[in-house]
Order: sequence, then C-alpha cells, then structure tokens
Amino acid sequence: MGADRLRIRLPLGWGAVALGGLSFITGLGWLYWGLVREIDHMVRSTLAQFVGTLPFFIGVAILSFRRCCDIDRARSQVVKWWGVLWPWSRREFALAQFDKVSLRQEPRSRGAGRKSKAYDIYPVRLEGAKRLDLRVDLPVAKARVLAAEVSGYLNLPLVSTVPDTGEEP
Repeated sequence: MGADRLRIRLPLGWGAVALGGLSFITGLGWLYWGLVREIDHMVRSTLAQFVGTLPFFIGVAILSFRRCCDIDRARSQVVKWWGVLWPWSRREFALAQFDKVSLRQEPRSRGAGRKSKAYDIYPVRLEGAKRLDLRVDLPVAKARVLAAEVSGYLNLPLVSTVPDTGEEP
C-alpha cells in the first residue's frame, strides 16, 4: 500500500467461517477416504473422490473470501471490493461525494418476544451525497479509533453520536 491509500479489511462472520471450515473438513475427509485409504472397489473410490471434491473447493473458496474497502487519495476514490483469489466485484465512489466521517451508536435487537436481546452497533461511515458503511461490526473503542484514523486520513470532520467516556483504547 502506498501512502495515498488506506485499506480497511472487512472480516468474514463466524457463520461463514464455520460453514467454510465444516465444508472444507467434510471434503477433505471424503477425499482422504477415496484417495488414500485402500478401497477394494474402484467405483466406491471414485464416488468418494467425486463427493469430496465439491465441498473441499467450496470450503477453500469460503475461507479465502476477502472483502476490503480501499480509500485512495491520489485517485480521489473509494473502492469497495470482494473476491476469492482476486477482486471479482467492485463498487467505486468518488471522494467528492463525501463530506464527513460519522460514528453512530445505533440500537439493534436480536430475537423476538421475551427472548429478544438488545445491543448497540457502532457503524463507521462516510457520509455526504452518498452514504458508505466502512465497518459496522467493531466494538466502540475500535470504531472510535477507525473513525478518527479515516477522518484524519481524508481531512474530513468527524461527526459522532457516541458519548465520550474519557477512556482511551
């Protein structure tokens, strides 16, 4: 990365990591059973190899999936992309569309009825003519650090609705 580019990585959720790991291990088990173990019947060996190939490659694809947001001052643009080995989908935004960096505290709830659980998220966004979420999954201290870093990097004002507790991360 050059001095004129800031990369914000967007991690996979736990559900995707679990699904990718389970698929990878399942495929690896079937491939082991079809390739390494001595199976007396050729059809069973070939079938095990065939059954193991698909989940193995699905697991590899999920675990190597990447999402990033590149902010490039030199080209005056923000590129949000995702892909497996290389970026295969991109959305580009001009930096002129944004006039501030925001850090908000937004309440959310999970579940329904008596078992609902309330929690807060702290999204860091670029706002202006368009609105672009940079990260929404960070705890408050890390979100505050990221918002300050992006604000300083782009020389944009930081608008925050998160009360300052006086604690440094």
